[in-house]
Amino acid sequence: MRQAINNLQATATGFGEIKREYVFKVCDVPDIDKLKKVIDDCISGDFNTVGYYIFILTDRLKKIHIVLLKKDILLMILSII
Repeated sequence: MRQAINNLQATATGFGEIKREYVFKVCDVPDIDKLKKVIDDCISGDFNTVGYYIFILTDRLKKIHIVLLKKDILLMILSII
């Protein structure tokens, strides 16, 4: 619950108002409607659109992985000291 309140506060502070798309940006999670569209596009065979969305999601996952990797390296260095 606390995390949800923090996310709403960050959204209001960063964007000046709370809208669904702003909350998704602050939380850095993909929009549920976009994920549903990717699944529908897969079923219908529109793989060009699917490829684009997979590229976007992969880029976000790489950024998250880099942040986590840096955190792990920092924790490892701190445990040695």
